[in-house]
Formats: sequence, C-alpha cells, structure tokens
Amino acid sequence: TSMLDSEMTVCSALVLRNGCQFRIENNSGI
Repeated sequence: TSMLDSEMTVCSALVLRNGCQFRIENNSGI
C-alpha cells in the first residue's frame, strides 16, 4: 500500500485533469 500512498498524492493533482481515475483503474487491474 506504500506505492498507492505515493500515487494518491499525484492523483490529487491529476484528479483535476480527470486523469487520476483513469490511472487508478489501470493500477487496480494489475
């Protein structure tokens, strides 16, 4: 979960660009 925490921080900024959710879905699949 350590990696997720780091990605979540970047997601916060990407969420505004509607790109965070797309990345999270890709990560969840793996």
